[in-house]
Amino acid sequence: MISGAFDLSLGHNGYSATSSSSSWISVAPSFDYFTSRNFSVGGWVSLSYGSSRGLLGGAITETSAVTYGAGGRVGYNCPMSPLFSWWPRAGLSAWRQHVSKLGPPGAVTSSNGTSVPFGDYDDSAVTFSITAPILLHPASHFFLGFGPELYLDLVHTTADFENKRTYWGASSMVGGWF
Repeated sequence: MISGAFDLSLGHNGYSATSSSSSWISVAPSFDYFTSRNFSVGGWVSLSYGSSRGLLGGAITETSAVTYGAGGRVGYNCPMSPLFSWWPRAGLSAWRQHVSKLGPPGAVTSSNGTSVPFGDYDDSAVTFSITAPILLHPASHFFLGFGPELYLDLVHTTADFENKRTYWGASSMVGGWF
């Protein structure tokens, strides 16, 4: 089964009043497979590249970042009626990012809430996540879902500083199977 199967994005953002701009490309396929009735195992991989150019106090700054990661998860689909089910999933993932920031000598910038000097640094994390969407099955082999999600960093470093994140929110999904 494919769920939210394949995320591909690319783009460029430029401004008419300044020389600031940003470009990016990202790919992140995911999958889930039911190994037995209602029990699923799944995972995802991702790769992205982004770059930006802007001004800081009149000086030009340039940033580029390459990010890659992978994760696995298990879940159990709980049928509630012929049209609805609840599909809680828990997972572990890891990602790493290499960032290059060029800017004025001695300047400090912010990355994910941490002040770091301009230059090269790495950002990496190991994360535990839980999602629990309610699924609507309007047709055979197709579903729409919406529900809460949470992730907690077990480990997260930015430029050698610990910088753990806690996120909670909600997300949607679209999926189906062949």
